[in-house]
Amino acid sequence: FETAKRDNSSQNRTANVDHIRLTIYYTQDIVPPSGGSISYTNGYYNVLSVPITYSIGSDAGSGLNLASGKIQRAFTTLTNGICGTYSNFSDLVNEYNGSYTDTSVVSGNCYKYQYQISDNVNNTATYESNSEAKIDTESPTTTDNFTNNDTWVASNQTITLTPTDTGGSGIASTKYC
Repeated sequence: FETAKRDNSSQNRTANVDHIRLTIYYTQDIVPPSGGSISYTNGYYNVLSVPITYSIGSDAGSGLNLASGKIQRAFTTLTNGICGTYSNFSDLVNEYNGSYTDTSVVSGNCYKYQYQISDNVNNTATYESNSEAKIDTESPTTTDNFTNNDTWVASNQTITLTPTDTGGSGIASTKYC
């Protein structure tokens, strides 16, 4: 830097050229947030909503970037009580207050959720759960092949019962009364 001084005579005089050494100290943050979790009930839901709770964790380095917090969801079909191969996780909602209810679920599907949050230098943590939300709001039905309704017959009849479950959880049992 070159500095100039102005004295009372309004003339500029050039002073010595000074060199300035600037030392900057910084702490590198390469560690993602930690200590968070996500939780929801493992098993069957007979309503079209999944309540989710989670903890955002903490970050001792640059601090949490709350705006980056999001719940992600993967899904698959539910067939005879078994969840198929899950899709990749995709963003469901940006969220950081600790609870959310997913009301966009569909009967006959399974869902998994994870929570993702970054710190202020974009180190990202993903908190996962082993739970599966199995959505089945459809009651099973049973039909028969008996064609002589309201008529007495004089011989033994073979009647076939056909249970159907469109909700995906499967048939536990069926009775003919």
